[in-house]
This record gives sequence, structure tokens and C-alpha cells, in this order.
Amino acid sequence: MGTIAASILVALGVGAAESSLSALWSRTCVSCHAARGPTIVDLSTPAGVLRHRGLSRALLLDRTMPPSISHSHAGPLSGEHGLTPDERALLVQALSTREETAKAFADLTPLPQTAVKSEHRLVGRGSWTVPERGGMQVRTMLIPIEVGAPNRIRGISWQPEPGTPIRMLSFAADPARLLRMIETAPDEPLQCMGNAGAVPSGALGALTRTMPSFMLPDGWAMDLPPGDLAIEVAAEPAGRAMPVRPTIQLIPARASDSRTIHAVALMPSGLELAPGACEERVLDHATHGSPHLVGAIVKGGAFLRSVAIDAVGPTGAVRPLLSVPDLRMAFIQPLLLKTPLQLGDGDIVRATFGFDNSIANPQQPYDPPRPVVTGMPPEGEDATVVLLLGT
Repeated sequence: MGTIAASILVALGVGAAESSLSALWSRTCVSCHAARGPTIVDLSTPAGVLRHRGLSRALLLDRTMPPSISHSHAGPLSGEHGLTPDERALLVQALSTREETAKAFADLTPLPQTAVKSEHRLVGRGSWTVPERGGMQVRTMLIPIEVGAPNRIRGISWQPEPGTPIRMLSFAADPARLLRMIETAPDEPLQCMGNAGAVPSGALGALTRTMPSFMLPDGWAMDLPPGDLAIEVAAEPAGRAMPVRPTIQLIPARASDSRTIHAVALMPSGLELAPGACEERVLDHATHGSPHLVGAIVKGGAFLRSVAIDAVGPTGAVRPLLSVPDLRMAFIQPLLLKTPLQLGDGDIVRATFGFDNSIANPQQPYDPPRPVVTGMPPEGEDATVVLLLGT
């Protein structure tokens, strides 16, 4: 790295552990853009950065990449790939010319391939072929939880295939096998949301291309009753028809993971958005006994543009917790706090949903806009916030 670039890094306060542009690039880009990562663009080598220099610079300039679009007022998030404005400016400058790029990333080396080891490997039943074109679609796959599988887990992992159309996998336990009762064919995923009765999809966590390992903080776990595991698969066409059959691994809880997570879903109902309409919906959940907020899973379609999660105290004082001000479902990931935050006794957790059915919505699938109601994407809107609360 050149002397000028090194001086800029020091001036901007980039720490010793991240004292080169290559280290900054690896943290924010290479976890997804590796040789066998979930995307088709490999940015893990100097040659790869040079090859995609123009595209990378443009996406950094318009803030599309890295896809870190959430804000946490409750503590740092797991899997965070965010950039400060100064760090973003530094990378944009380094990508200005081929000469600068070659010098700045000369010491870039691929990250070692790591995987969470587990003998509890599950494969989705049947296969779903995502079409070549269209908007975000949702299907639900069922997997029987076999004898010998852990009854308590601390996480789930997934190895995305390069170029996969899958954007999010959300999990729920279906011990009564309610979803199996409405299954139309044994080898076809259900055309429905993954909620199993009153158990919301996401109650057992979620995975995305940018966060393919969902791991609870030390000391916390989720109960996994016998029955079926419902996997809600949200996928977006990737330019060619592709089969989808995710393989996941359950990560068993340890003896020290004694605290338990339970999920609460906040779902606006009766949504009716006229063409051009923008509106907010507010939903509250009253807590008892000072639970911990461990995280939240935000889900929705093209018309959900923002989410804010706040704590409202008994006096009406509002404390911001988590927010996604520019929500794009292709880039959303679970909001999992590294250190769970204890809420006050009697706090209300409030979720504010912002909807946009105007032509200005960058995710708008129709021109001109059409009426939108609660339902499955891409035509409908299934906005949900799943709160992960711990006791």
C-alpha cells in the first residue's frame, strides 16, 4: 500500500487490525464475493478487483454495496458489513484508476474457507425451479425433524451455491404438522408463507446470502420440538431458471446455553395501498418481566420500504432500538445483537412499517403502480417483524 493511502488510513482512524485497504475490503466485500461465495462476482483477489473495478466503484458511490442498510441503537450487530462515510470514500478513491487499484489491493489474499461443523444436516424436500424473470417469490419447504436431531439449537448454517436466487431462508417448527395437512404434493414446495399456525416464520432464525450463518449469542438457545421444520424460501430470479433445494445444518446448543429465545410476530393486517400511496402502520407488543431483545427478523415484499423498532417506556419515553430506513429485501439480513439488550419492566416494543406504492419506489414492480393488499409477493405485501426476545 502506498504512503499516501497509509497516511489517509491513519487520519481516518482505521485501526491497526484493519491497517490496509485490503483488510477493509476483505471485511466488507469478500465474505460474499469470494471464489465460491453466494454471488457470481469474485472480488477476493487483486485480479478480481481489477476486473470489476468500474462496477465496484459505481456500487460504492450509490451506496448499493456493501448491503448494510440497518442501524442499531442497541449495540453492535452480528454479521455487520457496514462502512463509515470516510471508509467508503477511501475505497472509491482507491478504485479511481487501474494503477491506484493495483497498488491498493496488491496484498489482497482470499479468505480461508470456514464452515460450521455439524452432523445434523437437513435437505429441503422436493425442488422448486425459480423462473428466469419476475419479482420476489415465496415457497415453503418441509423437512421432518428426525430422531436423534437436537431438541435445542443455538444456530443454523447454510452454504449458498454460487449465483443462487435465494435471498432469505426463514425457519419455524411445525410440531403439529399443520402445514403438511395442506400440502398439495409430496415433492412440491407449498405456495404459502412458512408460518406454522401461530408460530411465525423466523421463530427459529433466518439466513441470507450475506449472513449464511445464524448464531445466537453465547448463553442463548432455541427449543426445537419434534415434528417438521418449515423453511420459508424467498427467492428472486437471477436471469436464468434455477432449481432451489437448500441444505442446512443445525448447530446444537451447549450446556452453557441455558437462556431461551421466544419469537413474537408483528404483522400488519388488512393492508390496502392505492396506486401512488405511501403510509405507515404502527404495531405494539407489551412485554413483561424485563426480557432481553436478542434481535429481530424483518421480512416483506417490494412495497415495504422502512422499518423502525423502538422501546416505549411506562412514561411514554421512546428509545430507538433498530431501524432499516432504506429497506431492500434483496439485501436484508437478520438483525442480531452481539450482546442482547435488557428492556425495562413494562416496556412496549413498537414496530413502525413504512410502505410505498408510488412509482418512485425503486423496488416498484409495476408501471403504472397497481393496488396492493396483504398477501404473497410479488403482487401482495407480507410485511412482518419477528422479535426474538429472551428470558
